[in-house]
Amino acid sequence: MNLRLICVVAVVMSLAFAGCGKREEAPASTAAPPQKPLATDAAGVVKERMADPEYRAELDAVKEQKRVAGKELQAAAQQLETAEARIRGTLKDSNDEVAFKSACKADVEWGKLKKILDEKEQAASAAHARARATIRERMIRQSEEYKAAGQEMPKPDGRP
Repeated sequence: MNLRLICVVAVVMSLAFAGCGKREEAPASTAAPPQKPLATDAAGVVKERMADPEYRAELDAVKEQKRVAGKELQAAAQQLETAEARIRGTLKDSNDEVAFKSACKADVEWGKLKKILDEKEQAASAAHARARATIRERMIRQSEEYKAAGQEMPKPDGRP
C-alpha cells in the first residue's frame, strides 16, 4: 500500500512541476513580418502570382470595386421591385401583365429606376469584359515570359 501511495504521489508531483514553469512570451515586434520572396525560376519568371504583393493589391482593389458595384446594383433592383409592387397595388386586376407593363411604362419613377438599373447592369457587364481582357492579357504575357526563358507553361494538373 505504501509503495502504491508513493508512486501515485511521485507521478502527481512530476506532472504538477512539469506544467508550472512560467512561460516567456515572445516580445511583440513592431516591424512588419518579412515578406516571402517571389517564387521565380532562374530566368526571373514569376511562378506563383499570389506571392506577388502588387498582384494581390490589384486583386483586392478589384474585389472592393465589384462589392460596391454589386451593392449599388442590388439597391437599384430593390427600389425597382418596390416601385413595381406599388404599381401592382394600384391596378384592379394585378394578374393582368399587359396592363401592368403599360402602367409601368406610364410611371415616371419606374422609368427612371429602370434606366438606372439598366445602366448599372451594363456597367457591371463592361467591368466583367474588362476583367476577362485583363486576365487574357496576363496569361499571354506570362506565356511569353516562359517562352522567352525557354520553358513551357506548366499545366494546371501537373501534366508534362
